[in-house]
Amino acid sequence: MKIAVIYWNTLASYRAGICPELLEQYHSSMDVGHHMAYKTAVSVFSGESVWDEITVGEDSLDAVIILYGLSVYLDHIRKAEEAERCAE
Repeated sequence: MKIAVIYWNTLASYRAGICPELLEQYHSSMDVGHHMAYKTAVSVFSGESVWDEITVGEDSLDAVIILYGLSVYLDHIRKAEEAERCAE
């Protein structure tokens, strides 16, 4: 569940305009179990992955987690059009 906490803390921090303190605890070898969607998004937040190279799978819950995270991230980095597309 740590990856989910990092994901939500990062998104809330982006929205609040503050530094996401828990993001530094992310590492690519984290055992996230079935929480791969959170890890996919957090890998973008951390700079490990590039947002426009992320593949969103068929699973609707995973897709929502990834796309919502990307929309908040893209808004944070001032890519409003891309953020809106992810949110849709």
